[in-house]
Amino acid sequence: MTAHITWAQVTWENLKGPYGGVIFDLEFTTSGDKYYALVTEYDYAYPSGELYQSIDNGVTWQLVNFSPTKEYASDVEVDNTGVYVVTGTNVYKSTDNGATYTKVNTNALDQIIRIKRNPVTGTLIGAGHFKLYRSTNGGATWTLGYTASGGGAGSFLDLEVNALGQFFISGAVGLLRSTDDGFSASSVATGLSDIQVMEIEMSKDGSTLFAHHRNGVQQAIDPSGSPLMGDTWTTPTGLSTSPSSSWDVHGVLTATDDGNIIFADDYNNKVYSKTLAAAAWTQKGNLSVKTKSIAARSVNSFFVGTSHGIFATSNGGSSFTQATDGIERVRSYSMVLTTTGKVVVSTGNKIHAGANLYTSSPSWENFYLNNEFQYTPELFAMSDGSVLALGSTGLRSNTTVTSWPTTYTTPANTYLYARHSSTEFYGVSNDGKIFYSNSSGATWNTAASVSITGLPTSYQVRELATSGTNNRLFLTVYNSGTNANELYRITYAPTASAPTSASATLISSGTFTGYTLVDAEDVKTLGNTVYVIGRNSSQSRLARSSDGGTTWTSITIPGGNKLAVTANGYIFLLQYDTFYVSRDNGNSFQAYTFNNSGGSFDLAGLDLDSEGRAFLVQNYTGLHYTNETMVLPTAPTTPQLAGRADKEVTLRWTDNATNELIYIIEREGTNGYDSIGYNNGVYLSGKKGYFRDTGLQPSTSYNYRIRAKNSAGYSAYVNLTVSTTNTCTSTIPVNRSWAASFVEGGGTPVTNAQVVSLGNGQFSVTNLDLGLYSGQTGYFYESCGETYLFSTQGGGTQLEPNTNGTWNGTNTITVKWVTNDNNPEVAKTLRLILNPTDPTPASPTGVSASILNNTTMEVRWIGSAFETQYVIERSTTSGTGFTEIATVNYPTRTYLDNTVALNTNYYYRVKARNTTGTSAASAESTVVNFKRPNFILAANSVTAATGNTGGTLWGDIDNDGDEDLIIIPFDFFSTTLNTPSVFRNDGSGNFSSVDAGFELSKYAAGTMADYDNDGNLDVYFTTFNNVNKLYKGAGNFSFTSVTGTPLTFAAGDVDDSSFAPMWIDYNKDGRLDLFIANQSRQSLLFKQNNDGSFTQETTGLLATSITHG
Repeated sequence: MTAHITWAQVTWENLKGPYGGVIFDLEFTTSGDKYYALVTEYDYAYPSGELYQSIDNGVTWQLVNFSPTKEYASDVEVDNTGVYVVTGTNVYKSTDNGATYTKVNTNALDQIIRIKRNPVTGTLIGAGHFKLYRSTNGGATWTLGYTASGGGAGSFLDLEVNALGQFFISGAVGLLRSTDDGFSASSVATGLSDIQVMEIEMSKDGSTLFAHHRNGVQQAIDPSGSPLMGDTWTTPTGLSTSPSSSWDVHGVLTATDDGNIIFADDYNNKVYSKTLAAAAWTQKGNLSVKTKSIAARSVNSFFVGTSHGIFATSNGGSSFTQATDGIERVRSYSMVLTTTGKVVVSTGNKIHAGANLYTSSPSWENFYLNNEFQYTPELFAMSDGSVLALGSTGLRSNTTVTSWPTTYTTPANTYLYARHSSTEFYGVSNDGKIFYSNSSGATWNTAASVSITGLPTSYQVRELATSGTNNRLFLTVYNSGTNANELYRITYAPTASAPTSASATLISSGTFTGYTLVDAEDVKTLGNTVYVIGRNSSQSRLARSSDGGTTWTSITIPGGNKLAVTANGYIFLLQYDTFYVSRDNGNSFQAYTFNNSGGSFDLAGLDLDSEGRAFLVQNYTGLHYTNETMVLPTAPTTPQLAGRADKEVTLRWTDNATNELIYIIEREGTNGYDSIGYNNGVYLSGKKGYFRDTGLQPSTSYNYRIRAKNSAGYSAYVNLTVSTTNTCTSTIPVNRSWAASFVEGGGTPVTNAQVVSLGNGQFSVTNLDLGLYSGQTGYFYESCGETYLFSTQGGGTQLEPNTNGTWNGTNTITVKWVTNDNNPEVAKTLRLILNPTDPTPASPTGVSASILNNTTMEVRWIGSAFETQYVIERSTTSGTGFTEIATVNYPTRTYLDNTVALNTNYYYRVKARNTTGTSAASAESTVVNFKRPNFILAANSVTAATGNTGGTLWGDIDNDGDEDLIIIPFDFFSTTLNTPSVFRNDGSGNFSSVDAGFELSKYAAGTMADYDNDGNLDVYFTTFNNVNKLYKGAGNFSFTSVTGTPLTFAAGDVDDSSFAPMWIDYNKDGRLDLFIANQSRQSLLFKQNNDGSFTQETTGLLATSITHG
């Protein structure tokens, strides 16, 4: 079978670390303001690597891209003409203190390892493996100079020049000297001509040459005449060196600016120094890691480049501190994530523990193991937070991985280990012996080692895995006879104790149906399932077995040379800058890319943390992790109808995930299921999710499906079918008082609750505590005897319907809901019983008057509660003389007074009345002197519209060529919900009111445009303390609410309320974006993506400014 491949996106972060590398060259500028380091990952005889620089005295280091083609450098030299960086074939130079580099040579060189300038002639000499190259024009062109006889047998190791311009070349040929600018060279006239000289160092003044060879360190002084430097040598005393074998460097020399010489003796882990004239060395300190280079400004203050990074001392070597931050050239071999949130990485004989991983300052603690591992230890995360390291020595950390107090003796010559259970481990040695521990590596059955029979004659062990209850090991080896990586199944006996026998069976090509296994590159197990990746000719393959390796299923995969199987069963295939993940046992894969800037194809490991983020160790660029989870969310369950009305329903489901971003709701239409919105994930498993779907048809059945989504993908669907109610005219009495009591869930009873009709079967209920903001209104629908409380939020509480309540047709209403602000939810049932009589209404408020036209004044006011009629009174004198001029019945709250006279002052006040009594008069309106207005209102339905407005939107909503109108109510001061008023223009100045299906809310402002480019105008409304609303237009005055986008967010309080929205294509990509100015918080800018979704921008002036809309 062939796995299905899709591509996905996650955001990767680089944690910058662990730090280290082999520092094979260290230099500093003459002014001392910048240090340079050459870093590689292996301890080569002829190393080449990356160039780093530090401008803060070694506190931090930055990678220098000196070559546009990413070459590796073999030498860096600093003199008074600039900084030189040498690669094998090119020379780069900086004349601006390392800010920029230019390739200076025009002809290629051959394996240049060192470069020096003649201080007398200015000639540049480059030393190759056995050749000298010369340049007399600053490195532009080079000619061949001296060539050692015997070719590679005369390989050069180091190059120095003295104050007289004499060059010295060390290597396998001994010590050579050139006195003619590199044209020729000959051996010095002493015993150094026939001994391997591993390193030479010239004093800063060019007067004294030091040579290090297997017999120690000698020095030669320039006599400024005959004999020449190098003809006579003295041997300072005081070193305790031991002979070193050929090509094995056991020490480093460096000259200091203050006229001293420093020698780091690696063989004995000691640091010495002396003045040029002193006859003996003085020990200064100790350094237990292998020294590769030194940069010293003085005998007391210097940097040491080692096989594990840079160390600094300010006391002559008595103590050292690490100074490697920023240098990422370590080769990682194993990585684990601990149960306490640390990441631990092994690199050679060094273990790194990273903490504060998700902060701006992750930290690394480095552990240099006293007993160096011959091979890098395998790391195992233990349940108590500690880490077990198994290699040529066993170590176990404390539970916080801040120390390694426990040391274990591991089987000899054994570097492959696998965990079988929480305490059982197996090991296989290089010579094919099997070992067992049932004490988490503390003790092993080393007394009676058992050889594995059936392995090839000549091989190298590579990977080891153990298979669950099948009690089998799986071992990959490199078979020298077949020149291939092979997979073997190891059967051992007895189980669960020290094996007394073990045999190996080759998993041959015939085992895999239709699959010839050429190279078994990696093997992993999870429980009883075994996974192996390999190749058959040109194709990568994944094979899996669930019966202990007897039968296998092979799958063609996109690639990968490293395999990881996480505890949740995900399979990861790793290669270069891509990794593939399968969440269905290998049947399909998603591909993810990340920035592989390290130039390495080798990825050391991958695991998932407790939140599902992937951690990946890549050689030479450190540790990477995903900002988002890689784990799919768990599918929702128990879908059900929470409540319904004639034109809407609310769905409910159980949230089983903890890592979802949103729940996507789809409704079946004529062409299948379409997404109709989303619900933000609540991140608390077991809590309920809700979605309100509006604009439906009465007495109609609808099919829905719901699934969770996060950055990793989608959960499985859950399905349900629901139906709306029929449409009936409500018979609930209007604006009456009700006795309210809570029959479920608790609450304070109220004698005079107010139920107000908002039209179309919608009602508000006030004057009682629903758990929202103090005095906030709740809303419900009633149709055909069913009540339905729709979603309302406020005061940190979300009210959601909890099945429908009832209206008995005469005097009793029940409304049901749940408070969805904690887990578990609290179910509440409110019973409202109509009072026989209503209280006398309170006085109206907000009375105002304005001139409407040449003959009419318009009076407006805000009602109170329980009124059935309003009495309008007028006077021409403030505070006295008021007479009744009219009455209007509830719910009308305006009056047109056409009995006014020109140039007369008028005052108005209003009383509320019901069968119980009449309220006191309201406060009188501000005086208005009636005059003819400059503008006359047109007599149409638009001018007849009343209420506070937040603005108008003009546009051709029905695409008939005429500008239609939407009037947005301004509900900041309103205690009730409203809908925008929509008017159709017939082209002759006449307007007719249209029901566009906009929902009740507290509106603030709006903007209209065709945001989805379908030829129809769409509308976006902002609200006060409510959910902003996006409506998609159909071109016929029909609008559908679009939910589940970042645009339809809810304001947390008044300061969060949105005032001024505007559609604008700010990035000129042909798609309209949305800008929103808020009340007193930062503005919001939403970018429209290619698929019509929106993403909030978080940077830039528009996205971060605070503008009062």
